[in-house]
Amino acid sequence: MAPAARALAFMATAHCASGNVVTRETECGTFTGTVGEYQAYMQTCAADRFARAVEEARTTRIAAVKEATGIAAQERRAALAENPKRLGEELQRVLDRAPAANRRIAVLRARGTLPQATCDAVSAKIEEVLIRSDRTKLLDRAHIDAVAEELRFSYSGNVDEKTAARLGRFLGATHVLVIAIGPTVNTGIVDITARIIDVERTTIVAVASRPFAP
Repeated sequence: MAPAARALAFMATAHCASGNVVTRETECGTFTGTVGEYQAYMQTCAADRFARAVEEARTTRIAAVKEATGIAAQERRAALAENPKRLGEELQRVLDRAPAANRRIAVLRARGTLPQATCDAVSAKIEEVLIRSDRTKLLDRAHIDAVAEELRFSYSGNVDEKTAARLGRFLGATHVLVIAIGPTVNTGIVDITARIIDVERTTIVAVASRPFAP
């Protein structure tokens, strides 16, 4: 029984013989009793209304926080999904500072903790940026895979510079791009690390790393 109803029942029992009985419609229901009882009833009614208002405000605030948190998480993942493109732009800026012309880049197949289709999609986004430069040519993927298979080259994001440069020479490339993805953390976010290796000098000329959420 609600506090207002309990108060009304008690007062009706205690004062049923007193005079000046009134009946009034209130926000808490229909009141029947004496004028003195009515004042106590309305105090209890006001307390009940205040408690309900506080609870409604708390519930609304919790819902708003949950909604805002969910939106923020979605926006963050959407931003992270664009990081392969930003990583490619970062690599391109480094390459553009070098005077080399007719740059031929062999992009090795990305490897990591994500499904291969996702790794390939990451590579594609990076390639889309690099191919925009009129000083850069990306070697054909099928050609790269065929030569790698012939040399029994094992794709790995951790391939060393010497091995990558050796493959690059067989491919006729001036540079080799190696992409490593992972590991995956509890949030589902992984790190993408890309290295561009100069085939002739067998050295890393550009490296970039960014978080990514598939």
